[in-house]
Amino acid sequence: MRLTGFTTFGAAFLLTAATVSAQSSDRIAAEGGDVIITPILHSSVQIEYGGAVVHIDPWSAGDLSSAKPADLILVTDDPGHHLDPAAIERLRKPGAPVVLTASGHLIFGDGEVLANGEQGVFAGVPVEAVPAYDMTPGQPWHPPGEANGYVLTLGGKRIFYAGVGECVPEIQALEDIDVAFIPMNLPVDRMRPIPVAECVKTFGPDVVYPIHYDNPAARWFENRELPRPDNAEQVADAIQALRNALEGEPIEVRDRDWYPLDLSTLPPVRSFNALVEEVPQVPHTSFRRLRLRRDTAGFDVVGNFKVEGRLRQERFPELSHDRLVIVVEDADGRELDWRMVRNPSILRAEAPGPDGRLQGTVVELAHMELSVGVPAIEGAEFLRLYQPRWNGDGYMLEPLAYLRLEDQR
Repeated sequence: MRLTGFTTFGAAFLLTAATVSAQSSDRIAAEGGDVIITPILHSSVQIEYGGAVVHIDPWSAGDLSSAKPADLILVTDDPGHHLDPAAIERLRKPGAPVVLTASGHLIFGDGEVLANGEQGVFAGVPVEAVPAYDMTPGQPWHPPGEANGYVLTLGGKRIFYAGVGECVPEIQALEDIDVAFIPMNLPVDRMRPIPVAECVKTFGPDVVYPIHYDNPAARWFENRELPRPDNAEQVADAIQALRNALEGEPIEVRDRDWYPLDLSTLPPVRSFNALVEEVPQVPHTSFRRLRLRRDTAGFDVVGNFKVEGRLRQERFPELSHDRLVIVVEDADGRELDWRMVRNPSILRAEAPGPDGRLQGTVVELAHMELSVGVPAIEGAEFLRLYQPRWNGDGYMLEPLAYLRLEDQR
């Protein structure tokens, strides 16, 4: 499960995430001004024209600190590095349309569904949905009908942003494309450099950006506790192979820094075991009771009360995906205490399986309220909320939000 960011309601709130350094921008000459393209991470990109800002597949693992508020957000698929509700809520202007697939809508619970082959005008931008799917069997599998690519028209320029999949007939039939973003889905064998080059030749854009081409690095940005993959030479070879395959064609290959090496803006990865070992539990005689409300747009803080007495439940003995971890910090970011609470939006139900036996099913509630108790410690000014994520060796804590404590009633 991925929780969306908090919004301010009776408390000052800042969404935080592991981020990477800001990227430089490209310009494409268009009618009435340039189209400005800013890569962020993997397949997350910001596109601007005439004061309008479009984000495609915004992802919290990228550096969104310099990203501009979005007039329009396009989502190609439903995995977390394409559909990230926290990133959407952080970037979305009030009322800005979010265009996504039906499967994405089931997860996000908001936005406007655009099916394969459909088109519309959103925030003044003409958008066409192009099918994205696989034809060659194998995993991961992208079935027909579940993901989109998009053609945007900005300043008379037709910009094609392909969803993850193969060079399907609907892509080969595209016309008058000026700029294309094409996933070179390495190390998956379907869209390596030669097939990507042959695909691009079928519709002949002036400029092509390879994207989504280093899946090991993308996984590392999600879990930096592991060593960063040592694959820079293989990736460079793949990009050069694409250039070689398009040599002599009137197509410019623009490779940009989709996987930044400058990690100066990245906060340290927080492991749950390290938190337990380094941060003691503080005795207390009073606590703050926070009341949180969740709806389809995310969590809101709707109450923050100081109460005399002790917390009834100190800690849960075991961490799991249906817990939330709350860390109390002072003004300098020093961790003072932590608590674990059950996330009531996640329920486990049992239902009959194909063989008639009961099987466990995880159910996520779209609407609920949560009361959280944390110690009222002298010097405490902030709370960090974390979602546990299992990485195969232990639980890592994914930052969800940052709360400034204030006396509220």
